[in-house]
Amino acid sequence: MGGEQKPAYPDFVIIRKDSDDEYVVDILEPHDPTRIDNLGKARGFAEYARQNPGVGRIQLIRMAKDAVGHNRFKRLDMAMSAVRDKVAHAMTNDELDHIFDTDGFFMD
Repeated sequence: MGGEQKPAYPDFVIIRKDSDDEYVVDILEPHDPTRIDNLGKARGFAEYARQNPGVGRIQLIRMAKDAVGHNRFKRLDMAMSAVRDKVAHAMTNDELDHIFDTDGFFMD
């Protein structure tokens, strides 16, 4: 924030077993899009995902309306390099909002 790196503490760190019975760590970060640290936090998680490809899911999560107008959790998957690149190059919260619109997904 403001050119200064600050620590981030994800809301959820989940340890699970995958189909090979190996442990996987997921990082899930629900975040209010109106907070001033929104873009910085997103960029930090994108860079963390780039540097740590062995981590399971690294997802930013926010509330959004689905196609029928219901409030649901929408996610950005930082494991996807295209998403990481867009987030890393975003300069404003409006750009991050647009990335959520174009690349975010609802889980079934």
